Amino acid sequence: MRLVYPLVIGLLLLAFGRAQAQEEIAPAIKAGEKPAAVELAGFDEEKKEIEKEAVAAVVGEKKKYTIVELFQTYCYACRQNIALHLTGLIEKTGDVATYKLIAIRNPNVTPRNEFKREVQDFFSQAPADLIPDASDEQKTRIAKVLPKVRVLMDSDRKAMRAFKVQYTPTLYVLDSEGKVVYGHVGSLEGQEDAKKAILKAVGK
Repeated sequence: MRLVYPLVIGLLLLAFGRAQAQEEIAPAIKAGEKPAAVELAGFDEEKKEIEKEAVAAVVGEKKKYTIVELFQTYCYACRQNIALHLTGLIEKTGDVATYKLIAIRNPNVTPRNEFKREVQDFFSQAPADLIPDASDEQKTRIAKVLPKVRVLMDSDRKAMRAFKVQYTPTLYVLDSEGKVVYGHVGSLEGQEDAKKAILKAVGK
């Protein structure tokens, strides 16, 4: 019995260390580097359907910066970022930055011919259902802000490879030329320094 406790403690410390390592992992693309251009299908938030014409590039909006978050629909940290943290960032930076969410398909979970439905189902939820434990004030903000986000679909994982995604969510701030200004991997929950860095990256 005495041997069980050290073993349990050791396993807990190992799990904690791995979780910490994942939270602290650096983005694979460094500042100043430019991810390869990819062609992705777009999701029409208002019509709740996939647009017929593909979007030629992730960057190319009129605003000075593009903030891209690559996510998976079943990832809880992704839901946290989309529902809680991006709403606040959009309110502060929407005048200078375009926000784009790129949904990545996991071929081990979702067949290619079912991915459109998966993304449609994800965004056809009531915005507050993305993260049920949000406060009433946060739920109100989600409903107002989420429709302002551009949603793209990475069915063939082209964007995942272009942005060298190792974990989701992965966020990048890109300038008007498509070069990385700042990157962050993992949840923004409790990451106040990362939020400040994003604001600084877009001149806020």
